[in-house]
Amino acid sequence: CTWNYNVDCLELVHRDTGKYPLIAGFDLMNMANALPEPVLNEKGEILGKDGKYHQRHGHLELEKAEAWHKKGGIVTFCWHWYVTDRNGKTSFYAHNENGWETDFRIPYDTEKSDPKNDIYLLDENAEEFKQLKTGAEKAAGYLTVLKEKNIPVLWRPLHEASGTWFWWGCGNKEGKYKNESFIALWRWLLYFFNQKGLDNLIWVYNGQDKNIYPGDDYCDIISEDIYASGNGKTDLSSQLPRFKSAASCQENSSAPKKMISLSETGTIPEIDRCFKDGATWSWFMVWNDCRFENNVPVGDEGNFWSGELHNP
Repeated sequence: CTWNYNVDCLELVHRDTGKYPLIAGFDLMNMANALPEPVLNEKGEILGKDGKYHQRHGHLELEKAEAWHKKGGIVTFCWHWYVTDRNGKTSFYAHNENGWETDFRIPYDTEKSDPKNDIYLLDENAEEFKQLKTGAEKAAGYLTVLKEKNIPVLWRPLHEASGTWFWWGCGNKEGKYKNESFIALWRWLLYFFNQKGLDNLIWVYNGQDKNIYPGDDYCDIISEDIYASGNGKTDLSSQLPRFKSAASCQENSSAPKKMISLSETGTIPEIDRCFKDGATWSWFMVWNDCRFENNVPVGDEGNFWSGELHNP
């Protein structure tokens, strides 16, 4: 997975190993203000609903995903979900050291919800709900393009919700009901996409906290994101504690049935250690190389593949 469209991390792996990975990661972050099927001008820009042309990054993700599927690869998508708060600030970050953040929060319905009876609902009269529905509608349109081409997707929305850096991990507008708000949003999004007939999606829960787990009936796979390197050190362990933590989310944790994946990682754990320890991750996906010169990643330790810290 990569932030930069000029860096082909799949080719970097092939260049260095002679092999391609099986899974490639993509993101709906850059969905344009346009319909899923593109109308392009001579510059390759896409016609938006506003009558203007925009960069077509979102459609490039679909095209790359389709190309990867045709090669026999597995496609996974996450979604850095942009929203705009009532002050006009747009971001997917709730807290960011550069101030690039939004005050948008989940419109959890405290009156109609009844967690004791497993009822978690959003306030459909809230302004925030309208924006959620618009965003979900747009995302569903993109994912429908993949469905119509018979492309299954490991779908990992609302990721890393145990932290507070994304708005979907921060509860309602008062900063309360964090657990309940997330469960309500997850279940609503699942229901919304199911109503759209998106049966090509394999739902990957990446909340990283059993307290916000939406339930066994509401996801297919459980995953963890682990960036284990720091202070000049590289951790190649199996990450067994995190594996066990993910498995424990299941309602019958003594007899777990769901696959556990390492959906983002800075370092690739040693496979032999994983099997020895019983940390049988179903897959792992290294994040991206984002520091580069002339479109070629440099040997910066911040690069997860071509760098010298994470995977020497």
